[in-house]
Amino acid sequence: MLNWPMVFEGARKGGIAGYMQALALELTARGHRVSAIASGTTYIPAKRNKPNRKNKPGPCTPRRHPDWFGVGVYEIVNSPVLAPSLLQLNGPLAEISSPELESVFEQVLRHIKPEVLHVQSLEGFSLGCLDAARRLGCRVIYSLHNYHPLCPQVYLMRGHRALCTDYDGGRACQGCVPAPDPEHERARRAEAHPNEPPPFEPSAPEPKRVHLPILPGELGETPTMIDPADDPRGMSVLLRSWHEPRRWCIPQDPTWQPFDNVPRAEPLHNGKPTDYSTRRAAFIEHLNQCSAVHAVSGFVAGKFIAHGVDASRVKTITIGTIANELRAHNAELAFAPPPRDTIDARPLRLVFVGVNHWYKGLSMLADSLEMMTPDTLSRVALSVFAAGGKTIEYRFRRLEPRLASLRFGYEYGPQDLPWMCGGMDVGVVPSVWWDNGPQTVLEMQANGLPVIGAQAGGIPDFVQHEANGLLFTGNDRFALAAAIARCVNDPAMVGRLRSNVRPPKTMTQHALEMEPLYLGGVS
Repeated sequence: MLNWPMVFEGARKGGIAGYMQALALELTARGHRVSAIASGTTYIPAKRNKPNRKNKPGPCTPRRHPDWFGVGVYEIVNSPVLAPSLLQLNGPLAEISSPELESVFEQVLRHIKPEVLHVQSLEGFSLGCLDAARRLGCRVIYSLHNYHPLCPQVYLMRGHRALCTDYDGGRACQGCVPAPDPEHERARRAEAHPNEPPPFEPSAPEPKRVHLPILPGELGETPTMIDPADDPRGMSVLLRSWHEPRRWCIPQDPTWQPFDNVPRAEPLHNGKPTDYSTRRAAFIEHLNQCSAVHAVSGFVAGKFIAHGVDASRVKTITIGTIANELRAHNAELAFAPPPRDTIDARPLRLVFVGVNHWYKGLSMLADSLEMMTPDTLSRVALSVFAAGGKTIEYRFRRLEPRLASLRFGYEYGPQDLPWMCGGMDVGVVPSVWWDNGPQTVLEMQANGLPVIGAQAGGIPDFVQHEANGLLFTGNDRFALAAAIARCVNDPAMVGRLRSNVRPPKTMTQHALEMEPLYLGGVS
């Protein structure tokens, strides 16, 4: 299996990493020999223990880690291709071909001797790695967990704020988000790599100290710009919150524009090829050479078929989750909420679980709550559990006096899901992009919650409107506010939705569905 994080890091590195970890362990338990290869994150300088010396990364090399619960663990150090791929945004062609990386990758494959190469994400690798696998006789299965084959941005969000619809042309890609020069970023990571301290020499000058997560340019050069929301220095986040006014809808604001859920290919900007359109064409060509292309939702299948992936190679298989087992082990924590037969009985218990990234919609949830009437808002008991949520907590604290109650938590693990969802009435998944197949929906359903979800990407594959949840138009704050208000004012409907929630697919069931792809491609 290929993915840029290490297999033992799991959900701490995102949904794809959590999925790969669970699937690898399930396949290992079923008797398969599974190995995982990571790349694009670890950089070691060529020369060590040299204070005041700028060292570029050493040569690209393989590294073997101890097995983890029976899974073989490999890593490619000093990869010429960075991960996450947004850091490679200014060098898109390296994700097509990188001979040094491909030579090392082939060396690792010759050691493992796999029959199947299952790509979870190619970030940190190159398409040439797939060619190397085919030369060695591997069947290549490619899972489409995100939109990395279409754009290095992965999420198709211009500037991480507005849905991007012209990424093929390169204009948006080249100017939509600040991205470092790849070689500069590789050198920065090498310099920051943990190292044994050099012997103390009183006469030696003090080493240069770096305090920022993004290294500025040299003295006299223009420093790299840092988003204030990501700047950890001093009171940056707090100061920003003091001065930020309440947000209201501006019709011209692209971040507030609703969107439909029709999979389509985006037009080529001005018909002129760029490095980005060349990269996309190469990815589509390689997907069409795979033994099977695994789409995690119907929307994802349609999106890539619209871009030229052969429909006969695409197999739509929704993913499984370990949340069912976690609930079974903690049944006393995942209890049903007390009865709520009338709107005056008690407040609606609403919960958000996820990450504080713009595309996951936490900011949109705050906007929608701001729109609600005081009477309705006072009957909402809100719980938010958001990794990285400290930078947006102030928006919900402003709402706290008007809410029935507020709980706000930050980082959590999968084992925390039962108690976070226990006693809740409804979960909310307000994604503002074409979310491929969000595991958050499955986690809430595993704990018995109906879901208010955006009609975006793969969410409608799991949430059926008026059956086990409510769907609203993607990125439509008014529609989300109306859906929450409807749940507040109609307790009987919420009870009916909850009665229709069924446990999602387990990882064991999902592994059984994936095995035919490993054995013979598309069944």
